[in-house]
Amino acid sequence: MTGLNNDNLARKKRIKRKRKTTLLRIGCWNVTSFNNKDQEILLEIKGHKLDICALSETKKKGKGNSKYGNYILIYSGKNKNERATSGVGLLLHESYENQISNIIYVNDRILQVTINLQKSRPTHIISIYAPDSSKTQADIDIFYQTLQTVLDGIPNHDEIIILGDFNARIGDELIPGIKNRFNAETINESGEKMIQLCILNELRINNTFYPHKPQHKYTFENTRGHKSTIDYIITNKNIHPTRIQDTRSLTSANAGTNHQLVMAKMRTTIQPIKEVSKLNIESLSDESTNCLYQQRLREKIAANNIQETDDIETAWTKLRTNILQAAEEARGRRTIKKGGRINTKS
Repeated sequence: MTGLNNDNLARKKRIKRKRKTTLLRIGCWNVTSFNNKDQEILLEIKGHKLDICALSETKKKGKGNSKYGNYILIYSGKNKNERATSGVGLLLHESYENQISNIIYVNDRILQVTINLQKSRPTHIISIYAPDSSKTQADIDIFYQTLQTVLDGIPNHDEIIILGDFNARIGDELIPGIKNRFNAETINESGEKMIQLCILNELRINNTFYPHKPQHKYTFENTRGHKSTIDYIITNKNIHPTRIQDTRSLTSANAGTNHQLVMAKMRTTIQPIKEVSKLNIESLSDESTNCLYQQRLREKIAANNIQETDDIETAWTKLRTNILQAAEEARGRRTIKKGGRINTKS
């Protein structure tokens, strides 16, 4: 009997752990410009139910954050007096706003946002846009040096997610723990630099671990119809591979760019904060409020009384409606937040 009880207890613990996780939908997208097509981009992000999405080549100047409907855009770009090129951003659903603990606007190609997605440790999401082959080797070297400096500043036990356009082709050679073979065979110099970065920091290139059809692997198509994978979702060793459910390109997303929206599904232990409206039952202790409620209830019953011809369902609906409407008018409602972590940020 003891063995059976232990099995049942272990099973209950597994179920409890499973219930406490939520599936986070994260993505990256080179939008070639956020200006003048922000609504198109937001419509696609919302339509594909993404919680967090890194944006590359936003061409949005300055740095800061803006609210767009149910999403918050954190962005870092060129100075106001410079030509609008490059630029990175991170779109987050508003339900994760209170989980943000820190923002570092590194430069116009790297943005770091720290967010509490796990109860045990913070998650650092790095939105990047690497220089393409038209830029000088010095520009590419500076980018990787800066990114390495950012990674060096993150504590070893923290989680890291790097999202964005690396402009790198990394081939299909198997490197255990770093990359798998489900990728195009071509590799370029930027790809070699990216692989070295991942090896040095024990980073997992998630795009390469899923045997998808070609249309769900390629992330970019040039004007001549040549396709390649250059946009990546990368995680460090503190995010166990079993937490990543899938990574793929979404051909259904369209916002006037030659890049595909790349999405991954990842399990987390923090639930997004949701606002719920409830009756203000705390006012029950107030005598004047109770008197007002009784008066309102009599008025509702008189205006919507139960008839002898009413069946049980109709009678119950009327009674319930009268009680709820009277309670709401007399006691009001209050908004509470459910899920997530209490925000301690000043």
